[in-house]
Amino acid sequence: MRIKWLNHPHAPNKNNTTEHVSRELAAVAIGYGQAVAAPYKNYVERLSEEARSGSSPHNVNPPQVAGIEWSCSGLPTNSTRIVIWRRQGGEVARIENEAQAVQAGCPEAVLKQFRDLTTAATGGINYNELAQRETAQRKAAEAQEAGTWKTLMRRA
Repeated sequence: MRIKWLNHPHAPNKNNTTEHVSRELAAVAIGYGQAVAAPYKNYVERLSEEARSGSSPHNVNPPQVAGIEWSCSGLPTNSTRIVIWRRQGGEVARIENEAQAVQAGCPEAVLKQFRDLTTAATGGINYNELAQRETAQRKAAEAQEAGTWKTLMRRA
């Protein structure tokens, strides 16, 4: 928190200067009347002060990777769970299904590798295709049932 010292307890040369201190110290100093809160007027003032004082050594940018790097593998804790990895800059995204990977712009070679690994991990069963077929069959049965009920209701 930023405070302005009115009466510094140990260093009189800090009187009438602003300083960043912990919230706890600021609360005590303000409580004893030794300082007052000195918030920034706006965001621009905060940025310009930070630029003058220099950036913190902890405020570093991660190394940038040119472009996007795609790969496919099993999870480290569960090798039968196949995922697609998308690395860009310091970020890593894990994509667990093919539809999301296609939306993210995954190259076809990685998608093929994902399909092959998924098929091998599941013993030759493509669960995505199986789920799509089951959904289509269920919708068809529901539509047929709804048509039967409409016919029965018209006759009644």
